[in-house]
Amino acid sequence: MSASRDARSYWAGINRTLLCSDAAVNRLWCAEMTAAEEALSITKAEALTYLAAERKRIGGLSREEAISRLLASSNVDGRIARVGKLRSSSLLTAA
Repeated sequence: MSASRDARSYWAGINRTLLCSDAAVNRLWCAEMTAAEEALSITKAEALTYLAAERKRIGGLSREEAISRLLASSNVDGRIARVGKLRSSSLLTAA
């Protein structure tokens, strides 16, 4: 089996072989997977709490403040300035 053709199947086969080779490796793998799942669960909960707070904060903005922050985050003024600086090149003129 080629690692470059089907990486998922390749690494699943490698993992299966390692897990079946030694019971100690299997126990360690299970402990690591449990810890990784717990860490992911905690991370997701923290992210959702933060995003809920952000939604509440944004929802409390006035219309003008919301528009101002949207324009700032989109860098509209910077884009306008860049477009204003565009100049025609003289490379293609027939002078």
